[in-house]
Amino acid sequence: MRLPRVLLALVSVAAVAWFVLGARQAGEISRATSVVQGSSVSAAQARQVNQWLDSAATLNPDHEVQLLRAALDIDRNRSARARTILEQVTRVEPENIVAWDLLLQAAGSDIQLQARAFKRIAQLEPPVPHGH
Repeated sequence: MRLPRVLLALVSVAAVAWFVLGARQAGEISRATSVVQGSSVSAAQARQVNQWLDSAATLNPDHEVQLLRAALDIDRNRSARARTILEQVTRVEPENIVAWDLLLQAAGSDIQLQARAFKRIAQLEPPVPHGH
């Protein structure tokens, strides 16, 4: 009778810890997003955003952290780093239109990459009907 209670307590503690970690990650991603989507990011803000993203990446299975890192790199004129991140994300999630849009922004003067990203965005965007 004691073993099931101990196991239940351990599972409960693990579940609470998981939810707390998720809430913390969500808050850090939200803070990072608000800074990255604002105006130009200062060096101090970039360091803070990177700290939030490092923390938020813990046990985070989606690519939102990488997309925010890439957006920050684009803002900080580090397009090569952004392209590396975004090429990886688009390989894993080929239907992630946000990743393709950021890759288009990071393409710089690479005409082939611009064309590939633009073509994929056009494929992913739903058609918008013209006025009647």
